[in-house]
Amino acid sequence: MLADSEPEPEISVVRGTEADFVTGQPTTAELVVEVAVSSPALDRANASLYAEAGVNEYWIVLGSEQKVEVYRRPENGRYVEACLFGLNDTLECSAIPAVRIRVADLFG
Repeated sequence: MLADSEPEPEISVVRGTEADFVTGQPTTAELVVEVAVSSPALDRANASLYAEAGVNEYWIVLGSEQKVEVYRRPENGRYVEACLFGLNDTLECSAIPAVRIRVADLFG
């Protein structure tokens, strides 16, 4: 996915059909989701890798805080928009409008 690194996100949503990936892997994604279990700092550091790869939106699920960090609009190797969503908020993916979820539903 990325030039010098291959992070392994929990969820990666890419455009294309199954036939598009018969001979190779995706080179970017519309949405990547990481669940920060032990090191939110590492997941935040990966934001620049995803921005460089042109990933349109990057979410970090912060289980211990019951929040989600959202990074949008990659430009020049960084995201120009960062937001924090709490239990009372609804996440709407700007890259994929059909992706819409209440944060509270992520934490049961």
